[in-house]
Amino acid sequence: MKRALILTTVLTCTVVTPATAAPGLDWKPCDGMECVTISVPLDHGKPHGRKISLKLARVRATGPDRRIGSVIMNPGGPGGNGIGTLKRALPNFTELRRHFDVVAFDPRGFPASDHLSEEHCLRTGPFVSIPRTREEFDAAVAENRGQFVRCREADPAFFDNMNSANVARDVEAIRAAVGDRQLNFLANSYAGVIAASYARLFPQRVRTMFLDSTSDHIADRTTQDEEAIKGSEKAFGHFAEWCAKTSSCKQHGQNVSKIWTDLIAEAEKAPIPAKGSNPPVSISARDLILVGPMFVVNTEKWQDFSDAVDKARSGDSIGFAPAFFGGARPFGAAASLAVECADHPGLRTYEEYQALYERERKLSPHFPGNRTGRHTFCLGFPGEVGNPNRPIDPKGLPPVLGAADWRELFRVRDVTDRIPGSLTIEVSGKAAHGHYLNYGNRCVIRHADRYFVEKVLPPKGTTCTPSIP
Repeated sequence: MKRALILTTVLTCTVVTPATAAPGLDWKPCDGMECVTISVPLDHGKPHGRKISLKLARVRATGPDRRIGSVIMNPGGPGGNGIGTLKRALPNFTELRRHFDVVAFDPRGFPASDHLSEEHCLRTGPFVSIPRTREEFDAAVAENRGQFVRCREADPAFFDNMNSANVARDVEAIRAAVGDRQLNFLANSYAGVIAASYARLFPQRVRTMFLDSTSDHIADRTTQDEEAIKGSEKAFGHFAEWCAKTSSCKQHGQNVSKIWTDLIAEAEKAPIPAKGSNPPVSISARDLILVGPMFVVNTEKWQDFSDAVDKARSGDSIGFAPAFFGGARPFGAAASLAVECADHPGLRTYEEYQALYERERKLSPHFPGNRTGRHTFCLGFPGEVGNPNRPIDPKGLPPVLGAADWRELFRVRDVTDRIPGSLTIEVSGKAAHGHYLNYGNRCVIRHADRYFVEKVLPPKGTTCTPSIP
């Protein structure tokens, strides 16, 4: 109850102070772009308090007589390297730059060495696990809390102000600093949380917003969990269909589902050694459940998954072992989780964890506990959930455009279906994440560029096919 009261206070009493336009920025050449550093409040509710620096980069519009303004982009993460992504993806912006500068930024907290400990905030962090008992759950809470605390202790105030609502306010400061009257925002992956946060805070400032393979910050945790669980099972089904039609699949002509569940059962009895690993590594049933979906959701890894399963059935788990080499355990960088755990209400008690685990066992015969394990990243998080997922009021917002493959349609459409006039382009066929920035999908780019320039969306039902090298 106390936690709910604190959360309500955060949501209702935070002062939102729109940034004021700077008289001009002193851009300097940098690595084929132009760069500058701006100052923003650490806590936007205290605009005259402590300031932090944000690094920006831009490439200028090539048609200055047709220039409309800027498109600000963010690659996601959370904490993705915006400036590095801009440089890498420059060829994808050729047409857009006829009308816009393209601006990128490295979000607060990244690189961590600017404010936090790189060793404790980027090179390690909370571990993912699938506790089976209350004792294992309590141990995971204690271990992960220790990881968070070691990251936080370098600068507690900074750590406590890393949620995506603060990043959205930083975006507003960038918009004002570059002199744009309204925001044009290209959101990739986790940047969808920044986009949703901005839309709640500054709906009147949005001109265009393109959501590419974005995370959902609207649906409640139960809905998101069930969609994610169904998505992993659907992906396994697609893998099984591919295997039935593909002679190179080592399980071709066999019961793929039974082979996988039997393999998990064998690993439950005794972990399977990864032959040749140094130091020696053995893969448990829980390890298989955690890494399996990483293979099946990616069509380009289906052959690798088939080969790894085949070897593991013969007593060699080397195909699943790279994530665990050197005694490593899957972990999330504490700096990134300082954002994510402050953006999403997580599991707080063993009872909540156990209820989700039992529900997942019923919904997911192939990966029971994978989604539940994903929630263990935030066990022991010492901060408040200051920016929880919740609905967006569409009043004052223009139509927005989304793009997503079959795995991510629910997440993107959960936003576009709620804002009148908006739509999401379905990218059919092979799975791909980040169609504009990561894959340079010409079909998606063409529709997105027209939307940015003319504020015109493609016809309802528009689809694109993947652009994968």
